[in-house]
Amino acid sequence: MFEGNRWIIPANDLELCLRTLNELEQRLIEAWQDNNAVYDLMPGISDLFWNAIIHGSYEVNKEDKLNENEKWLDVIRRLQLTTAKKVTITLDIKPDFMEITFQDEGPGYDPSEYKEDALLAPTGKGKKVIQEYRKFDEVVYDKPNKSVTVRKKK
Repeated sequence: MFEGNRWIIPANDLELCLRTLNELEQRLIEAWQDNNAVYDLMPGISDLFWNAIIHGSYEVNKEDKLNENEKWLDVIRRLQLTTAKKVTITLDIKPDFMEITFQDEGPGYDPSEYKEDALLAPTGKGKKVIQEYRKFDEVVYDKPNKSVTVRKKK
């Protein structure tokens, strides 16, 4: 399943989604030999991947939540949603550099819709978290290709 540098993950296999994040983390640790640096990046990587699954593949949005404490996967289960969509992950991981692209089959994300006060809201924090707290060197949103790419030099 995790051979090569391009993985196609069925969004409806949530167990495989969890294994995918574990595999990404292990590949980074093996290449970088620096657990702390990898652990610092994983929340941002995880957020981007789950955004592709939840918002891209299932097209769930904040209006679908019962309240701000309801978790996204619980929304999917409660609404009994299914999807045939997939998320494609493309990796370029070297000892001193990483680039990961997440591409989904959803409607695409428009970063201009992001609000500056998103950290105060119960949802919509993803872009701010990615920009401010995960220390990627570059984050590129590509709405026509429905993808986001993150780059980081070690």
